[in-house]
Amino acid sequence: MQRWRGVNIGKHVHWGTDVTVDPPYPYFLVVEDGVSLAGNDYILTHNKPLAYHKTCSESYVAPVYIRKNAWVAVNVTILPGVEIGEGAIVAAGSVVNKDVPPLMMAAGIPAKPIKDMSEKLRCNYSEEEFERLLKMRKEKYNI
Repeated sequence: MQRWRGVNIGKHVHWGTDVTVDPPYPYFLVVEDGVSLAGNDYILTHNKPLAYHKTCSESYVAPVYIRKNAWVAVNVTILPGVEIGEGAIVAAGSVVNKDVPPLMMAAGIPAKPIKDMSEKLRCNYSEEEFERLLKMRKEKYNI
């Protein structure tokens, strides 16, 4: 059903119950291979304030990327323009308003990286792939 709406969904994705994708712009969501969306998650790809609030918040549409093997736990809200990095975990009940770096766990409102899981997840990668991810994470997120 979500693919029919235009959501780009990879292979071997776990799509839990009550995952809501922003109705006007579902095609701005990319869910890569191996992702788990646990359930009761809300993924927004646009922000459109009421006319009354237009001076307080800009109106925009921005893609959301949930990269390979990321795990989004239950009751998570993801705001427009966010990237959940490869292998990352977003803890239950979090509100994600900024990118989550690869191989990190993020939690809270707003979600912030709280734990580096790279060494525990290293076994899932070849040495070259793992080093590539760490290099990209350092360049993009200074971690």
